Amino acid sequence: RWHFNKGEQTRWELVAAVGVGILRGLAAAHERVGPDGRPAPVVHRDVSPHNVLLTTRGMVKLIDFGLALAPDRTKELTDPGIVKGKMSYLAPEIVSGGRPVPPSDQFACGSVLWESLVGRKLFDGQTDYEVYTRLRECMVQPLRPLRPDVPAAFQQIITRALTANVENRFPSAREMARQIGTTLKKVQLRKDLHSVLSRSVLDARQQLGLIGQTQDHSEATPIAEILAEETPRIELLPTKDEKPRGLRHYLPFFGRKRG
Repeated sequence: RWHFNKGEQTRWELVAAVGVGILRGLAAAHERVGPDGRPAPVVHRDVSPHNVLLTTRGMVKLIDFGLALAPDRTKELTDPGIVKGKMSYLAPEIVSGGRPVPPSDQFACGSVLWESLVGRKLFDGQTDYEVYTRLRECMVQPLRPLRPDVPAAFQQIITRALTANVENRFPSAREMARQIGTTLKKVQLRKDLHSVLSRSVLDARQQLGLIGQTQDHSEATPIAEILAEETPRIELLPTKDEKPRGLRHYLPFFGRKRG
């Protein structure tokens, strides 16, 4: 909303950098190992702009694993026939009644990245049924006409994450993050990109009156211990007037139109 109100689009480099942070957090969850040493992946199931936090020091935090699904849980959190998670970010296999799998989180991440670039939800409608239909049929509007400035490689990554067939998505969230990182390295990035992110967060918080919203609920999530060692960071130097206060900013205010 902040960028939209200023008549600007969110820089694709910033969106890509945040995407890498989201995916690394997902990778830590998907690659979880149980007490017995066996793989015990956790599927987030609720990746959306409201569950992505940015700090004034460039840290990307994926929060709210309240709907997370792991094979070693004693009880399924979702009642039979009930789909949990924010409708607009669910993968087609979930809305069709299938069980959430790690690639389902890739789809949701792709939807978040698309929205951050364009300024509106990818899957939206006047009613829940209309949104459901768009998701089930995987009606993805191409990015190229909407954001011709975004490199083809990054567009292709998002498009692949948003494919209807689970098998056609990336082998893992970590691989998707790696390919985004490779795309960032291939372009001529501004040297102050990370400082731009820091200033954007601070300015947006001030202008949107979010200074008081500093709570971070990530410590209360079921898999906080998984992410503790792998919380992705975007390294940056503190700006002249910045103090390490750890303020956080909700991602929706960067890349989404309101009203």
